[in-house]
Amino acid sequence: MNIQSAGRLGNILFIWAFALKQKSMLTSKSITVFVDRFHTNIDIELLDTFHLLDEEGVKFRINNRLGLLLKVLDKISSFNSNLGNLLKKYLRISTEGQSPLDKNAWILRGYFQKEEFPTNTSNEIFEKLDRIVELKANEGKLKEKFPFLNSPYQAIHIRLTDYIGSEYGVVDPHSQLKCLEENLKVIICTDGKKEEIASRIDITGIEVITSEHSSAWETLSILSNSKNLITSNSTLSWWSGFLATFKGNNVWIPLFWNSSHSLKMSLPSGAGKTYLPKFE
Repeated sequence: MNIQSAGRLGNILFIWAFALKQKSMLTSKSITVFVDRFHTNIDIELLDTFHLLDEEGVKFRINNRLGLLLKVLDKISSFNSNLGNLLKKYLRISTEGQSPLDKNAWILRGYFQKEEFPTNTSNEIFEKLDRIVELKANEGKLKEKFPFLNSPYQAIHIRLTDYIGSEYGVVDPHSQLKCLEENLKVIICTDGKKEEIASRIDITGIEVITSEHSSAWETLSILSNSKNLITSNSTLSWWSGFLATFKGNNVWIPLFWNSSHSLKMSLPSGAGKTYLPKFE
């Protein structure tokens, strides 16, 4: 079975969790998560993630041939959906949400963003991720780069650029500020710029760490080690909350996962608190 990788670290971790579940159900099957140049920008950070997650049970590989095949099939489907669906059925290619996920599929496609996948193998996933996060924090010398991480802190993940203009929206940071605790240092992790954050909220006395200063794995470390974590509608946020709850830290997650209020997400075993998000 081959599962197509998609998105950045948060999405890849959900695909990895889904692959682990499939592996536990299909003990005789080999499972490979693949990426290809026709659908994804293959950079050093992505290859590093593939290397870190690669293990005997679930392999992570580059496979441009499969990517090209899917690209051709998608092109055919755009002109003739019936022919495209027929070819996909013949080749045993299943897409989440469009067709039933076939346990005998050759290729699976989707984001698999359901808390049920990490829940089934949560201990195994936590132990693996915790080791990786600690490794990347040490490699990046995070506590030397950001000395304020050496004392207890709380963190907010403010995402500004991922889904602007889409149905998902971006959580308004004012709805997150209500979850802060008093007398505890505040750190903001964001994919925006410090100036963008300052234009929305008063950041006096708040440390702001942008994606220019930390990698996705390092951000995951910073967020998951905060004593009080306020997440966004972000898969990276969700995984930060997943790790933080295992460590006994307090976690807030959005009650709604998109601006239409049609989707909810929870942490495994119902851990964490919820807040009512406003979307920009």
